[in-house]
Amino acid sequence: MSLPGCALTYAEHAGAQVTCLKAAPRTSTAAQQAVPAATAGICYYQHGPYGSAAMYNGWRACVTGQGDGYVPPSLNDQASAWVSGCTDGVWFSNQPWTDPAWNFPSYSTGNFPWGTVGYDTLSSFHLNRAC
Repeated sequence: MSLPGCALTYAEHAGAQVTCLKAAPRTSTAAQQAVPAATAGICYYQHGPYGSAAMYNGWRACVTGQGDGYVPPSLNDQASAWVSGCTDGVWFSNQPWTDPAWNFPSYSTGNFPWGTVGYDTLSSFHLNRAC
């Protein structure tokens, strides 16, 4: 589950400890989603293409919540595929709100490159809503 008082959470893989990446503002409540579930904000995968057997042979990172987030340093510039749940957002190859960047829709799947965000270049992201 997401953590109380946390707007953005991260779990490196299924069953891993959930870590708070960003505290929730006092005026909002944290998302109450399981990670990684179909309702998670996003999951990104080490291997692709999305849906292939190879995709499940590497790490998977899932994040839920709202706002900007960073790919952990140990996974930086390694993502090949992704799935989004209940939120849309933006992928970034560098820092949030810098180019190259590309929007992704809610309830979608894909492979990198996605727009201008290249294969093995994902470094950060923005989730538009916690749902």
